[in-house]
Order: sequence, then C-alpha cells, then structure tokens
Amino acid sequence: MSFCRQALVAEKLVRNLLVQRFAPSAAPNVIVRWRKPRSLGTAPSKMFRIPKKPEIPEDELAEIRRLYAQYRTYMKSIRVWLAEDLKQQETAAAAAVAGSSGEEAEFARCLQINDEWNKQVAAQREKRLAAEKEKLTEKILTDLEKDELERSQRKAEILQMVALEKELSAKYITAANIDKAIELALSEEVDHNFAIDREGNFYRGFDMKPTPKDEETQS
Repeated sequence: MSFCRQALVAEKLVRNLLVQRFAPSAAPNVIVRWRKPRSLGTAPSKMFRIPKKPEIPEDELAEIRRLYAQYRTYMKSIRVWLAEDLKQQETAAAAAVAGSSGEEAEFARCLQINDEWNKQVAAQREKRLAAEKEKLTEKILTDLEKDELERSQRKAEILQMVALEKELSAKYITAANIDKAIELALSEEVDHNFAIDREGNFYRGFDMKPTPKDEETQS
C-alpha cells in the first residue's frame, strides 16, 4: 500500500472514530484508547528512537513530484491572476477618481448656474412682492376711505333720524297729555265704511256720495 493511500485510510479511520465517539447514541458502546497528554512530553522508552524513513517506490515518487509540480503551476497561475485582477482594480479606481474629479467640476458648474437662477428668481420675487405690497396698500387705503365715507353717511342718516324723532316726539302720548289724547280720540268720529268704483271714486259713509280720487288724496 502506498504512503498516500495509507494516509487516506488513517484519516478516514480517525474521522469514523471521532464520529462514533461524539455520537449521542453510540457513546456508551465505544471504547476509546487512553492517550498520554502532550504536556508530558516524549516517553523515556522512545526518547532516542530514530523513526525509519519510509521507502517510496519510484513510480509513486514520480507521481508525487508530478502532482507537486502541477500544484505549483496552479498556485503560480492563481497568483498571477490575482496580481492582474488587483492591477485592473487599481486602474478602475484611478479612472473612478479621475471621473469623480470631472463629476465634481461638473457639479460645481451646475451649482454656480443654480445660484445664478436663484438670484434671478429672488430678484423677480422681490419685485413681484413689492408690486403686490403697493397694490395691497392702495386697496387698503381705498377701503379705508370707502369705510369712512359710509360711516359719515350712516352718521348723517342717524342724525337725520334723530332730528325727525325729536320733531315727532312732540306728538307722542305721554303721561302728561294722555287724558287730552283720550278725549280727542273719543270726540273725533271716524267712519271706515267706503267703496270704490271702477273710475277710482270713493264712496264714504251711508250717503254714498262720490269723492274724486284726487280730492281723496288731498284729504
């Protein structure tokens, strides 16, 4: 049996032993060989023992050398590929930095244009607000004048109404002249019986004498 095959068999045995050792169901039925801890060092009986160098056949040694050369070739290819990939990443990063500087310049230019637009819009807004303020001021002054005129007219109407009421107050019935007003009302006879023909003549009382409309209006 070759050395590589022996190593594979030993590794499989150790793996199976570990699986059986740590398996919950198989743990009570497994006997594990006691091993000396590494902290105790080499046993005195094996202190000066020289291990025998393994004898590897020529064909197997040639196969091992071929596989090792193939492994070194693969590793060298991987290292070269990683170096090329890192170089490409660095180149892309440099291009990104250069592009970002160009983007920063474009962004700064756009900011400048935006600031100019903002200044123009601010000037137009201030002009519009000034015109609206002036228009609003004129409207407020006009409304104030209109309110003052309406207030003056209302005051004049109220004064006129007060003067009229003062004139009419002389004919009011008060506690002082109520007796005289009662006697006057009783002495005056009022006949509410009347009729009107098609020409507008009034017929009052029971005598049925026609009264022209203009005369009735004057009376």
